[in-house]
Amino acid sequence: MAALASLYRICRNEIRPMKSIDEKGYIAVTLILIVISVVFVIGTSVSVLSINDIQMSLANKNGLDALNIVEGCVENSLLNLNEDNNIPSSISLPEGNCSVTINSQNGNDWDFTVQTTIKSYSKSIRVNATRATNVLVTAWTEN
Repeated sequence: MAALASLYRICRNEIRPMKSIDEKGYIAVTLILIVISVVFVIGTSVSVLSINDIQMSLANKNGLDALNIVEGCVENSLLNLNEDNNIPSSISLPEGNCSVTINSQNGNDWDFTVQTTIKSYSKSIRVNATRATNVLVTAWTEN
C-alpha cells in the first residue's frame, strides 16, 4: 500500500501543471522589449534636448556676432561724423557690411540708424548724437 501511495504522489507531481520553457521565454522576451523601449525613449529625449541646446547656442552666437558688427559700424559712423561731419550710407568692415539710415539732421544734432544682417540675424542700433568740437552721444538704442 505504501508503494502505491508513493507512486500516486509521483504521478500527481508529474501531472501538476508547470510553467513550460516557452512561457518563461515569452516573459523574458517581453521584459527585454520593455527595457529596450524605455532606454530608447530616454535616449531619444536626451538627443532631442541636446540638439535643441546646440541650436539655441548657435542662434545666440549668431545674434552676438551681428550685434558686434553693428556696434563696430556705429562706432565707425561716429568717427566719420567727428572727422568729416558726414555719415556714409553704408559701411564695410572685414566682418560684414552695415547700412546707415539718417533719420534726421538738424544743425549739429544727428539721428541715425545702423542695421546689419548676418546669417539671417538682423540687428540695428539707433543713435542720437550732437557734433560740436567732438561728438557727444545722447542716445543709443539697440533694436
